[in-house]
Amino acid sequence: MDSQSFVMLLWLLGALFAGFFVHVTRARTLVQVNRAINALVYGLLLLIGFSLAKQDALGAQLAEIGGRAALLFACVIGVNLPVMMAFDYWRPWRRPIRAAQGAGSKIRMTGTLLQMASILAGLALGAITPQAWRAPDGLITCVLVVLIALVGVQLRASGVRLRQVFLHRRSLELTAVFSASALLGGLLFALISGTHWALGMALASGFGWYSLSSVVLSTTHGPLWSGVAFLNDMGREFFALFVIPFLMRRTPSAAVGTGGATTMDFTLPVIQHSGGAEATLLAISFGFLVSILSPMLLVFFASWK
Repeated sequence: MDSQSFVMLLWLLGALFAGFFVHVTRARTLVQVNRAINALVYGLLLLIGFSLAKQDALGAQLAEIGGRAALLFACVIGVNLPVMMAFDYWRPWRRPIRAAQGAGSKIRMTGTLLQMASILAGLALGAITPQAWRAPDGLITCVLVVLIALVGVQLRASGVRLRQVFLHRRSLELTAVFSASALLGGLLFALISGTHWALGMALASGFGWYSLSSVVLSTTHGPLWSGVAFLNDMGREFFALFVIPFLMRRTPSAAVGTGGATTMDFTLPVIQHSGGAEATLLAISFGFLVSILSPMLLVFFASWK
């Protein structure tokens, strides 16, 4: 890892933990934090789309991005999900108590659709502006650091305590199984596609956190691979929404793990509804651990030349 990547990793982890130790008690302040996070996510995706539009032969690259993202998704999920299901069979976990009917049953996709619209808006903006107009160096990284810090504040405000997170045995085991199998999927992608093994593992390290993976890959490998990371992690989010209810009855750990880093936000309602209180606690703990691990693995593998 070069010095620049190491500094970036320190900034990301420092921002996450600094935010976590900021205790917000006022509901109004928390609402403002949540709004700021949403605004920063949209802004980041807009910048990524803008940068992608500035690349030469964009049309050909979009076709390449889609093809590579589809292969990456198939490799990562194709290894990740069966391994987690096997883990559930070999080390059974008592079935989580089912939540009351209707709890968390309303799944909101509006935010994700707006995020997809943001990257499309960035593409359009980049296409209509002069080719010389580019985002200032370091702007994306600065916005990302602020976003990570606010995510830390959000985690603390949600009631997550470090003791709950790090002493939850099932969560620790699931995090290890999930991370190792996802990385194996990334390695498989690298072998099939002929890319560098470290790049394949970096692409697999987003764990569904597309606003992070796309920014890191944009910084280290350019907009093409940033787009691949974005589509792969976005695909995990939608895939998890549809398979969690079916997996929860027989393989609850696999159901939770499928969502990756999204288990604390986007996929949490469906986990709560189909799995109940115990599955919800596992999801929060697992999502927190994965959110710490993802930036470390992303920066480490993405900076491996």
